[in-house]
Amino acid sequence: MAMMGLIGGLISAAGSIVGGIAANNQAKAQAKALEVRAGEERAVSQREAIRRSKEAKLVMSRGQAVAASSGGGAGDPTVVNLMAGVGQEGAYQKNVALYTGETRGRGLEFDAKIRRMEGRQALFAGFINGAGSILNGFSSFSQYQSSPPPSVKAPASVGSGFYF
Repeated sequence: MAMMGLIGGLISAAGSIVGGIAANNQAKAQAKALEVRAGEERAVSQREAIRRSKEAKLVMSRGQAVAASSGGGAGDPTVVNLMAGVGQEGAYQKNVALYTGETRGRGLEFDAKIRRMEGRQALFAGFINGAGSILNGFSSFSQYQSSPPPSVKAPASVGSGFYF
């Protein structure tokens, strides 16, 4: 019977260790996926920044064309000031898009670091739980081995009484 306790402890230990390894591997895979998403967020924001920059240039070009066709001239101080404002707004919108992507990317990378840390903790816990199971199994085995075998007492007087 004691051997069963020892075997059960070893099986439990193996299960704990394998579970910790599996949890760590899963956390690593999730972290990798989060890092990929971080790169994608940055790429999307870069494309958005390019789009906003082009849009600002088109607005400025259109403004200059309208100013030149109106007869006032594209070099008029009012037109130049308006175009400078449009250019500044375009640069601001471009930077906002880049900042948004970078912020999202950093957040996802932080989440990836947390996932990896959780995986390492699960792995460590698996080994600790496994060690505890092994010690528990050995403890039950040694308790059984060190206890004296049950003794059989002979009846006080032979032939008297009933025996079942």
